[in-house]
Amino acid sequence: MHDSNSRRNELSFVVTDGLFNTTTQMLNIEIKPIEILAEHNENLHVFPLTKKQILRDYLHFKCSDEEREIRYNITVPPSLGRIVNEFIDNGFTKEVSEFTQNDVDNGHIFYEHTAVIMEFRTNDSFYFDVVAERSDRLLNQKFNIEISVSSGGLLRFLPVNKLNVDEGGSVPIKLDFSKILEYLKTKAGINNPELFIEAIQKPTHGNIGLGHEFKHMQRYHPSDFFTKKVYYIHDHSDTLEDTILMSVYLTQGNIFLCNLTIPVSINPINDQPFHLVTHLPQMTVVEGENRTITRNDLLTEDADTPPEEIIYDVMSGPTLGVLRKITNDGRPEDLLAFSNQFTQADINNDRIIYVHFGMPQSTTFCFTVSDGQSNPAYEIFTIKIDSIHLQPSAMQAPVKVQQGATTAPMRLDHIGVSTNVHMERLSYNVTNSPLFGIIVYKHQPTLRFTQQQLETSQISYMQTDLNRSNDSFQVSAYVPGTNYVAQVDVVMEVEPVIQINDIVMKEAESSGGK
Repeated sequence: MHDSNSRRNELSFVVTDGLFNTTTQMLNIEIKPIEILAEHNENLHVFPLTKKQILRDYLHFKCSDEEREIRYNITVPPSLGRIVNEFIDNGFTKEVSEFTQNDVDNGHIFYEHTAVIMEFRTNDSFYFDVVAERSDRLLNQKFNIEISVSSGGLLRFLPVNKLNVDEGGSVPIKLDFSKILEYLKTKAGINNPELFIEAIQKPTHGNIGLGHEFKHMQRYHPSDFFTKKVYYIHDHSDTLEDTILMSVYLTQGNIFLCNLTIPVSINPINDQPFHLVTHLPQMTVVEGENRTITRNDLLTEDADTPPEEIIYDVMSGPTLGVLRKITNDGRPEDLLAFSNQFTQADINNDRIIYVHFGMPQSTTFCFTVSDGQSNPAYEIFTIKIDSIHLQPSAMQAPVKVQQGATTAPMRLDHIGVSTNVHMERLSYNVTNSPLFGIIVYKHQPTLRFTQQQLETSQISYMQTDLNRSNDSFQVSAYVPGTNYVAQVDVVMEVEPVIQINDIVMKEAESSGGK
């Protein structure tokens, strides 16, 4: 156990095995002193006759051994107020002469200003010692408090409401400074206080002016706001919000009191015409397939109308195929279930699909588009249908069976076809079976398989005559439900285990020298 009065200690000992002993050994123990370190001791700004939390950003001391508690003992209390511990759980407040860093961190410690002052700014302070167990104290530390009307507290006497104005319109700025003037007169002891208000900067999307003639001014008086002479006017831009920034000053002494932030909400007016960007909209779809209509195919823009409110109304649908819309839960449904309407937002989110069926002929659908205010525009959307192209590729890779093995999985490049359809639509029939083997699916002979089975390596060639080094068979690739077929010749080769490369003889280089 360490003796706190000692900085250096020694321990003597002897080591024995029961028969023999060592000489006396000395173990020196050096004690590392505990230090209290100042992290923050900042000025606290308080509005007159209010209380404010002393948080760790203002007061924070710590111990070099962080597990030890830091305590503050107030030696000289503040002269214009008091330090209180506010117990959050029961709302009980008690003046204290000591508290801990943990109390500060948990927001329990407040400075409460209680003395009436007759000036706008004054100072208070208290002295304290910082204590931690088994450490040297930090004595006579000072915590400074500035009491000022410019500390933000005046805003509680000046309620600020959000302004609402129509796009391009104007609205009076309503502010009542009577409670601030009353406070300055009764609490700060100022006879006949006067204020002036300045605009800090021009609003982003409008202006501030005086009267209906909108006279631009930099400085205003409380009476201007009371009589609703100060106006905010919007600049008619397609914006939804703005901000007015002002400062309040006491005329006597030109003293800054507080800043005001007035939010402005702008009611949009739909006065801009919409524009159909995609002239003569069209797209191409392969026979029997579907395609999403994207904003590259059909786009209408409007500066003051969101995509959700730009409405397409299908007057007559396509004669070949159907339009569908993806529901919120991801299911495609005929557009008829949505009254043959969709929005630009639906297109932007890839929710409108055209599904082709029937003859491979071009088709159209007619629609109107509107923003809900301007006259609708009429347009025709053309859908070109490409016939299916299906033919053998110029080259196919042979199926290679390793010598000594009997099977090899079949891949896409073994049955090479060139087509414009989605590959998953293809199916295959073995029209001429291999002479020396069979086609296998799940260990069973088969003459039919799908693209999905081929892509997942479920189809294999099995050699039945192991004396043969090659084989061939014919496969018909086709699109179900159509007459499109491509005949592909597939070759099988046995790949030897040992491969002997040609031996190349090189002339020996002649050696030089004598």
